[in-house]
Amino acid sequence: MVIAETSRFSIAGNSTGPFPAIVAVPVGRGYVILVSSPGVFMNSMINEANNAEFLRDLCGNGTALFLESTLASNPQGTIKAWLLTAYAYASTYPINYFIIVMPIVITIAVLLINEVRRGNEV
Repeated sequence: MVIAETSRFSIAGNSTGPFPAIVAVPVGRGYVILVSSPGVFMNSMINEANNAEFLRDLCGNGTALFLESTLASNPQGTIKAWLLTAYAYASTYPINYFIIVMPIVITIAVLLINEVRRGNEV
């Protein structure tokens, strides 16, 4: 089922649009949502055509959001996909609080390990 498509002015090779941009594929009792590009979630596009509402629905209760970075052909796309996935996980409660505290815990652990090592050298 096609959820969203490009405009009729889109071009891919020798073909013109519209092309499916977001589709839902039924799997078992649910759906797998395939999004052709994360561009619909960019800052400049998030307030267009209910994109923000769509993203909220994707990240709602009982759903999992995964970005397939292997489809990207460049390192920048891979990094963006990992950052978006990390943001999706970091935005959930209580993980967002844990992430804030984690650098402090790591710093304390490193300092304690260094202190123990210095004590053993003397």
